[in-house]
Amino acid sequence: MNMNPKKTVLIVDDTPANLHLLIKILKQYGYKTRPMPNGARALLSVRKNPPDLILLDIMMPGIDGYEVCQQLKADEATRDIPVIFLSALNEVMDKVKAFDVGGVDYITKPFQAEEVLARVETHIALRNMQKRLQQEIAERKQAEEALQIAYSRMQDELAFAQEIQYGLFPAPQPDWPDIEVCCYSLPASEVGGDFYVYHAFERPIGLQSHQKNGDYMVSVGDASGKGMSAALIMSISLVLLQAVFQQKLSPQELLSYLDTTLQPYTKPKHQNCALVCVELSPSPKSEGGYTMRVANAGCIPPYIKRADGSVEFDEEMGGFALGQGLGAKHGYQQHTIELSSGDMVILTSDGVVEANNDADEMLGFERLEQIVRDFDPSTGSGHGPSSVEPVETDIFPSAGSEDGAEAMLEHLKREVFAFTGEAEQHDDMTMVVVRI
Repeated sequence: MNMNPKKTVLIVDDTPANLHLLIKILKQYGYKTRPMPNGARALLSVRKNPPDLILLDIMMPGIDGYEVCQQLKADEATRDIPVIFLSALNEVMDKVKAFDVGGVDYITKPFQAEEVLARVETHIALRNMQKRLQQEIAERKQAEEALQIAYSRMQDELAFAQEIQYGLFPAPQPDWPDIEVCCYSLPASEVGGDFYVYHAFERPIGLQSHQKNGDYMVSVGDASGKGMSAALIMSISLVLLQAVFQQKLSPQELLSYLDTTLQPYTKPKHQNCALVCVELSPSPKSEGGYTMRVANAGCIPPYIKRADGSVEFDEEMGGFALGQGLGAKHGYQQHTIELSSGDMVILTSDGVVEANNDADEMLGFERLEQIVRDFDPSTGSGHGPSSVEPVETDIFPSAGSEDGAEAMLEHLKREVFAFTGEAEQHDDMTMVVVRI
């Protein structure tokens, strides 16, 4: 049974009897046929209307079959048409030459209907597969080009989004006379979900700008998810924080407000935003000291490095992440801690604690606490030398001073990246150091 109905076969033979026989064999199996008595007319016919297959006699007056095949294969429009040579048993046929000039097969005379049909069917089927493959290759190439264009556009958009996103960040080091603050943020991809933000409240009337004892708020946040969705929640959270600071809410009031306000943005995709909020006010108990009020919404609690070298960390200082409505319903705990001159407060996102090394080990709370403990304020470094240079691939590199908050920040970066080595990180990292 013919598997290729309505396919056209061009038959080229200078013997009318051969043409009639081949036409009869092929027509009864549904093929269209175009008989041609010589090579010159065959070439004109093929170029005007290419057939699906050509049966080509070798021995013909004028242009022989070999020359016809060579001309067809030299033309890009006709080179892929399969050519089967026809040759009588008593004729000398150069089979090597037949294949060299581009023939795919040959049939000997006298013709056997079964052989003719089998060879025609085979090579038309092969030609069909070739066409499909060429079409698939063309479609794949077109898809790859479209994908490349889309990828380039996406990269441009991500770069623009990153520029906008980090344009919302305040400078990494505010110029405050009372306390030192140094901030660092390293996104895991083009855009991230981590952020830091701070605010200096208006100073009391009569207090000069060079005098101490102002009120401040410092926060580190981490929007859940990855990519653009996390970046959107991060940007909204950061802007909301900056807008509501002027209301001078306490840390627990601030978290309750944000928990409610963020819900329209977080609930559709079941996202949230972890945030730790620290308020610093002049301490009535010690000159030059500060009272720190802390409320935490699912972020890493602060590490406190005392001036005497001791480290405090309360892992029970938790709370519901923002945007779920649970914190506003059940309330946030507020913790009060007294800080003296020289004390440091370290805030981090969970990307620091969950940083992994090549052995797939996590940094963890205990290692981070030890890194904080190892910092020596008198030298501005840890107790032991590190082979890792400060990493400057973050959005806001620091200048690397010899002491204070900046030295602690450089120490943290150096030790964390000494632990992670070349391991790929899958979460953003943010660190903020406050020194009284």
